[in-house]
Amino acid sequence: MPTEELDYTDDSKAYTNLYYMEIPIKFAYRSDNLQVFAGPYLGFNLGGKQVKDGTISYDGKIGDIEYDGKMEYDQETNIKPSFGAVDPEDMMDAMMEGDAYMAGFDFGFNFGAGYRVDNLMINAGYSIGLANLNPNIDVEGYERSSSKQKNRVVYFSVSYFLDM
Repeated sequence: MPTEELDYTDDSKAYTNLYYMEIPIKFAYRSDNLQVFAGPYLGFNLGGKQVKDGTISYDGKIGDIEYDGKMEYDQETNIKPSFGAVDPEDMMDAMMEGDAYMAGFDFGFNFGAGYRVDNLMINAGYSIGLANLNPNIDVEGYERSSSKQKNRVVYFSVSYFLDM
């Protein structure tokens, strides 16, 4: 019986930047200069970009064939918002052009705290996305819930209040 052993190493990284227009509804409690806030948000996907790069290495033997090599790759993908189900042909066309789809809507929950000194307010917060960002593909038997991607965002802001 032939030996079948292949060592495979994937040293890759992926970075995704998504751009959203977010509409938050925040309820705040303020005591002197300290403020805490929380509330829901609705987000609209405006697009984005994903960059993957890395090296795949393999070494071993399957049957009578010996493998020993390395493959390096660098890939950039444009992310388009999808509002509703994506046709499988449109999905394949997009992939051939270096594009991908993600859900057009996001919703979730924000919370955080801030500190005000005179006219200056400094805030820090966290957003927990509840929507599955994977696109809904219009294929019988496809279950979007089998793979989930959700937003998690840490943010900081500085505000200046004008005296009117």
